[in-house]
Amino acid sequence: MADIFIRDIQEDERVVAPLHTYVQERLGRQHTIGLSAETRPHVERKEARDREQHEISAATVILLMFSQRSVQSQWVHVAAETARRAQKMATYLCFWDLSAAEVSQLSSRARAFNLRNELASLITSLAHHLHIRLPVPFLTQDMLSFQRLRSALERRQRTIEKEKIKHQ
Repeated sequence: MADIFIRDIQEDERVVAPLHTYVQERLGRQHTIGLSAETRPHVERKEARDREQHEISAATVILLMFSQRSVQSQWVHVAAETARRAQKMATYLCFWDLSAAEVSQLSSRARAFNLRNELASLITSLAHHLHIRLPVPFLTQDMLSFQRLRSALERRQRTIEKEKIKHQ
């Protein structure tokens, strides 16, 4: 089972892959990261829910990806509730269209980070919960995985802005 479990919705999966790589590089390859996206139509819902509950129960830290769209999805809220019941550390990762302050109101136990400008704090928090000592200095900006993550976030933000304009 994974040390870290990342939960997102299908529309945000282009951001999750570079986030996975970035976290893996910062924390080390010996720590496993599990991924789960919104259930696809061909997957049985109960089977997917049971598998996800098992993954959450086995993980040390749960990362929940939050955007305006994901907040409307039942799957992210089910994962948050499952993490709460399993008494797991839930960490909310917010996209640019949703602030950490808005998301932190969902749970007093969870810590919220804005992916745009709090990646170093996120990695420090994950390292703390996994009992990992990070190397100093803590460089981020020069890492290729950081640059890929930043590009994915910027592309997702442009998509969100285009959707807002289209719906006006």
